[in-house]
Amino acid sequence: MSFIYKQHDDYSSPFDSSRCAANVAWGGRSVSFHQCERNKKLKPDQDGNLWCWQHHPDYIKEKREKEEAKWEQEKESQNAKWRRQRAMRNACEGVPTEMLETIKVKYLLNLR
Repeated sequence: MSFIYKQHDDYSSPFDSSRCAANVAWGGRSVSFHQCERNKKLKPDQDGNLWCWQHHPDYIKEKREKEEAKWEQEKESQNAKWRRQRAMRNACEGVPTEMLETIKVKYLLNLR
């Protein structure tokens, strides 16, 4: 969620209600912040603060939900791969290495 800009000292600019309310970090190594400069196509939130499309709390929430769904899908895919590998290892336990090599050679010959 975006944080609302607040004037933090005498040198920073005061809050401008005609611009997006987001607190944005300056680029580079600095740890200072400024108010988002967008002032067109602003939408209010339930508290009445104006936000641009990029910093609007609803957009950020939707974006995070999409990212989490993608990560969950990738995680499940990776877990399924690991389960298959573990099953193959368990199935091959106790089988002599020579027999596994013979099966591998026969399999590779059948692919041609």
